[in-house]
Amino acid sequence: MEETLLLCEVYDVLFEDELSPDENVRGLVASLRENAQKKEFDALEEELPGAIDALESERDDIKSELQHELHDIEERIGGFEALNRRIGKIDPDRIDSLKETVSKLDQVTIEPDTEFEQRAQEIRSITQEFENELRDVESSLFEDFRGSDIEGLIRSLLRGEELRLSERSAEDLMSLKDSELEPYVTLSLEGQ
Repeated sequence: MEETLLLCEVYDVLFEDELSPDENVRGLVASLRENAQKKEFDALEEELPGAIDALESERDDIKSELQHELHDIEERIGGFEALNRRIGKIDPDRIDSLKETVSKLDQVTIEPDTEFEQRAQEIRSITQEFENELRDVESSLFEDFRGSDIEGLIRSLLRGEELRLSERSAEDLMSLKDSELEPYVTLSLEGQ
């Protein structure tokens, strides 16, 4: 259960929605604790196999949800990397560090010599540092585009969204053409 709760800590720091273990699983854990405190070993023995399966399933579900969201961040970082190769705005090591950190955020560990709350605080701190650096890198990359006509357009492209000419104004397209990204923009026509 502790691993599941630590995964939830990562999720809660990075995303607006909160993620928490299912109430039924929490109830199972509470029942196990109660039976252990009362030294009701027969009841423990009976509940334990089902509880272990439920805990593992809940951990896997939460980890899967976290990995799905982290994948989106990895793609965003890939967009930062591509943009930075073109404009050379920040040290590439910063982006490499982000890529390395995001790939490990779903790999929380329980340390037997560390109190759970202390470990949870460490996880929150690591995740918050990552989020702060992610925002700082994004801010640095977009500094030259901030307030321009194409800021939203560039952000959309980095999120992997397609640029449809029919949905853009002539001013948007001219601003993109006149930007320092002009040499990297290509037009392709696709049939239906």
